[in-house]
Amino acid sequence: MPWSEGKGWRKGGQRACKRQPEFRVKDLFTAPALRCTRSRCRHPAFGPDAGGLMETGEMADAESAALSVWFSTATPDPATSTGLWRTNPHLPRRLECGVTFDIVLADRHLIEAAYRLLAEYEQPLGPAVAFTSLRSAAVLVPCGTSESWSSLMAASQWPGRLPRPACLGKRHAILVPAPAPRSGAGVARWLVPPDDEQVIGGTPLLTSPAPLARCLAEALALHLPLERSPLSRAMTAVRSVLPSTRRP
Repeated sequence: MPWSEGKGWRKGGQRACKRQPEFRVKDLFTAPALRCTRSRCRHPAFGPDAGGLMETGEMADAESAALSVWFSTATPDPATSTGLWRTNPHLPRRLECGVTFDIVLADRHLIEAAYRLLAEYEQPLGPAVAFTSLRSAAVLVPCGTSESWSSLMAASQWPGRLPRPACLGKRHAILVPAPAPRSGAGVARWLVPPDDEQVIGGTPLLTSPAPLARCLAEALALHLPLERSPLSRAMTAVRSVLPSTRRP
């Protein structure tokens, strides 16, 4: 079911991603609550062969030469970088944003939930990086997304009282996993690795920013508790201190 503006956000009359009662919105910005689970959908990146979102400690396959060349273009000296990566294939890489890709930075659990929604809507999933020492993750999106990200988030109906996911372009950098990462090592791991089979013209498939913005907002809304007015909260507080009126 292709994604389109204002359509495709319900499946069979119900949302594709079920509410998880143990989830709290404040955990998106304070502490982990939503565990990474394997998606049941039949998207290629989440199918039986790919296994869904990569678990912590799961080792990714060594990337192809074409992907290494593409990543090297986001460094000051591509030729030197590719040579260094061949010599030290287990070291993470620092890449500049705004050259071949921008990044959308948000809480890792929110990105995981948004990726599950994207898969349910049969949207292509590009590479995403999780940082092992942080709660955040980054999605690689087409270069230039940072210029239109504010308008995309405004159209996504993201709640104004909560901080929005950031999109970083030029003058920013990101750490990505090594070409041949070791299991359980490194400061970054692939949440969803680049797909060698979907490299076109030397460029891997990247996540489309418009569906990503909508799915980030929907993932948040699915776990957003119902709003209560100040009067309702005050009445609840008063009832809690008043003696019970029930007869013994």
